[in-house]
Amino acid sequence: MGIRNAAAALALAVQLSAVIAVDPPGAPIVGCSAVGCPTGPGSSTSANCVVAGRNSSLIGLANFKTSIVGGDNLTWTETIEYESTNSTPQFSFQRSFYLGAPQGFNLTANATSSNFGACAVFFTNISAEAKFPGDKIGISVGTCDDAITADCANALIKQAQLAVGPTSNSSSCESLKAEITKELPQSCSKFATGDGAWNGIEVKDLTGPNAPNPLTAVENSTSTCYPTLPKTNSLTNVASFNGSSSRQLSDQTASIFAITPILTVFFPKDNSTKALGAVEASLTCLKPIDETNVSDATQNAGGPEKPSEAVSVTSKLSMLGIAMAVSSLTMFA
Repeated sequence: MGIRNAAAALALAVQLSAVIAVDPPGAPIVGCSAVGCPTGPGSSTSANCVVAGRNSSLIGLANFKTSIVGGDNLTWTETIEYESTNSTPQFSFQRSFYLGAPQGFNLTANATSSNFGACAVFFTNISAEAKFPGDKIGISVGTCDDAITADCANALIKQAQLAVGPTSNSSSCESLKAEITKELPQSCSKFATGDGAWNGIEVKDLTGPNAPNPLTAVENSTSTCYPTLPKTNSLTNVASFNGSSSRQLSDQTASIFAITPILTVFFPKDNSTKALGAVEASLTCLKPIDETNVSDATQNAGGPEKPSEAVSVTSKLSMLGIAMAVSSLTMFA
């Protein structure tokens, strides 16, 4: 190896050594029964979780760690709101993602004072090749390594880590999006729906002037459940995406239970950053799962439901199931 190549390899090794990826693969399933979703009208099993005036019919919850909040965790909550009418040829729904943060922790204020940035990358349109083990999509579970392979997951994390921060040429979320969309890792090719490229990559600022604000007390006053843990967390609606399918049950089921990987990236803007010594990135995979197909756990506080009341989402899409939230780099304590 020539001197120039050796120097380049050493520089890359030093750069990678300054990158942090927290926690081993795997995360537990946390959903409706954990956050106390109320049941819907006239049902002891179906539920209707109203968040800031929006009726959620599925939820999923996972947490992940970052050094900026010390020993506490941040959380991602996914909610699914079904259409209000069935008079159109297409079945439609909205998938929303909320960031949960410890009480009193203001992400944007802390980022400003400590000079770091944060972004979330949503893969909203990956192929059906991204799936967990099992032939029943409604109840299949696993990790991001299972869904998109460990090679693809690691490649995405490395892309994000090298795209932002003081060792890169930029520290913006738009630059992160450009880097992710510019080059599709070979290990991820079968999960992309474009011609050798990703489709549906959405990047959102978590800090700075373009970052969304947490739900206000007025907005929370309309909520019937608060889908984060602990309940003292603040919730911020970071992103919402529309989904649709034909009205065939198989198509609806595939759309509802699709996996959404999320890359959460925190990066120092210069070498003097106090709260963050290196780029931190985690990959979280969220997927709804029909809990009543798996267990008799009640969706309210009334005790175990009767087997005859356990109605599958695949046969009654208006019910509220539990959702699985899995991360290749996150784990509940």
